[in-house]
Amino acid sequence: MTGSAPRGWRHDPGLETDAAELYRATTGQTLDAEVWLSPRMAGHTAGVFQGGPPPRIALSQAYLERCTLEERRDLMLHELAHYHLWRLGRRRAGHGAEFRTLMRTWRFSRYPNAEILQNLRRPDTVPRILYVCPAGHEHWLRPRSNGREISCGLCSRRFDRRHLLRDTGIQRIPGQEAPHRSRS
Repeated sequence: MTGSAPRGWRHDPGLETDAAELYRATTGQTLDAEVWLSPRMAGHTAGVFQGGPPPRIALSQAYLERCTLEERRDLMLHELAHYHLWRLGRRRAGHGAEFRTLMRTWRFSRYPNAEILQNLRRPDTVPRILYVCPAGHEHWLRPRSNGREISCGLCSRRFDRRHLLRDTGIQRIPGQEAPHRSRS
């Protein structure tokens, strides 16, 4: 049943069998999705579901290497819940009310282990620039390379030229204390 998948993903028949058995035990239905391992997800997410055709579940190889069997089962259930809602036609359920209701019905509530994901994440070394809006709100953001203007999200939920952010030129490296800024 395998189709082409994103670069680096590899099909895992054993993991697919485990997911199919868990889905059958949980819903009484047959799993009609491919299950893949991804070496590229480390630190960002433990798993992902993509609607088809063919529907795919991808699990982080690095996460699976570090988690317990219970956490592995929980991760599979989480992605199977996305698949189940997709199969029911709830294409935009995300982690909303329907998803949470399904997780309670399946007697499951835990999300992937955030500590494992944090440990997999590469340290961020991109400097941040201090931007300030006319109202004085401060935002530490990555340098803007596309030249597009940005406005303060605290002042307006949409782009608004009245709330444009101004680059102060003050820089800091993530993980270091923010430089002291005198208010004048």
